[in-house]
Amino acid sequence: MNQHSSLLHSRYEIIKKLGEGGFGTVYLAKDQQSSSYCVVKRLNADADKVEVMTRLFREEIDILKKLNHSQIPRLIDDFVINEEFYLVQEYIVGHTLSHELGEGRPWPEPQVLSLLQEGLEILNYIHSLGVIHRDIKPDNLIRRDGDRKLVLIDFGAVKNFDIDQSHVINRTVAVGTHGYMPTEQARGRPRRNSDIYALGMIAIQALTGVNPINVREDEDTGEILWSQFGEIHPSLRHILGMMTRSNYTKRYKSADLALADLQKYLSWRELVESQPISAPSAQDVLHRNQEATLVNRSYSPFNKNVLPISLTLVSLIVLGGGGALVYARNQEKQEFLNTLESHLVNQDFEKCIETATSMKAMKTIPKEKNEYLGKCRMQYASQKADSSDLVEAIRIANGIPDDNPFYEEAQAMVDKWTNDLNNPPEDCPPGVFCVPEFLN
Repeated sequence: MNQHSSLLHSRYEIIKKLGEGGFGTVYLAKDQQSSSYCVVKRLNADADKVEVMTRLFREEIDILKKLNHSQIPRLIDDFVINEEFYLVQEYIVGHTLSHELGEGRPWPEPQVLSLLQEGLEILNYIHSLGVIHRDIKPDNLIRRDGDRKLVLIDFGAVKNFDIDQSHVINRTVAVGTHGYMPTEQARGRPRRNSDIYALGMIAIQALTGVNPINVREDEDTGEILWSQFGEIHPSLRHILGMMTRSNYTKRYKSADLALADLQKYLSWRELVESQPISAPSAQDVLHRNQEATLVNRSYSPFNKNVLPISLTLVSLIVLGGGGALVYARNQEKQEFLNTLESHLVNQDFEKCIETATSMKAMKTIPKEKNEYLGKCRMQYASQKADSSDLVEAIRIANGIPDDNPFYEEAQAMVDKWTNDLNNPPEDCPPGVFCVPEFLN
């Protein structure tokens, strides 16, 4: 046997089997042309599933050809031998995220934020090309040796979607992994925010150290009950909550929206961490000096002069430090924003609107209050629409002023809801509002 006869496609030397699943067998190989290692995937399909598997395999090849991202393995080759499909991809040296996740081993928050930022940026890229991955899970994220970046692999379950409608046009095969797959995907109706749900579940697993399979669901709402695991900042809780809502209509509709909220939180963290510590340190020194003074004066509760003078001195020094004053204002602002985020997470939208329109909001968050008012009203209106109260949904959405960043989205929804009211589906029972999408 000559050299080329022992090579697959006269080019690839199979080194070892890396894994095998319902879709195919994966091998580590060496490319004799480039002398580099690569991954070869061969389609496996039972006779009764060959048509579906072949279609999925062809789709994977077509999609990989148009992906060009540093955190997605590039497609090197694809070919057919004896009616068997093969594809060859770049080999990523590293380990899967599963090796970093362990039951009872929560990650520090900065590491979780990095995971979210990288993951959302990758999703934003593939979604912009009309691609849904459909199997985002720890085993499909590799921590690359060298730069330590996350690489998204295994596009065998990918699906094209209508970018304008953001959902798959035709009902498709239900593909995914239990614990990371939302309900609409299990029904064979994945959307781009189905991938967002899966990434959110991975982040929750990292943050809490709890496997998604072991996270309970609310029996009434279907929402996962995870926030009781450890101390979690309200803003991060809100972001993860919006990523993992059981109802896809209440989830972030796109990765860029989630990224925008994440960036706001990251910017706030940077601001807090960059605050000068001189002012608090001065307070600490002053308190220590004050305690020493009180001891020297044989202070007792009946000495009425020492404590007021000391407190006045503390106030003068603290207020005289500009850094301390800025720090205090930032703290007050963040506490107010946390209150609004808490109202959103708890779906207490009336309280959210009341808080966003209060005099304190005008004073504390003059720049952000308009955005939060729009966000509160938009989510409140969507909640009413989900419960078929379109009249109330329209009223709430119309309360968003025209200078609000949510105004155009609100008016688009008002037009849609008005049209739904005026043109109910023909097979809808009299007096009952039906959503056409769910009549199928």
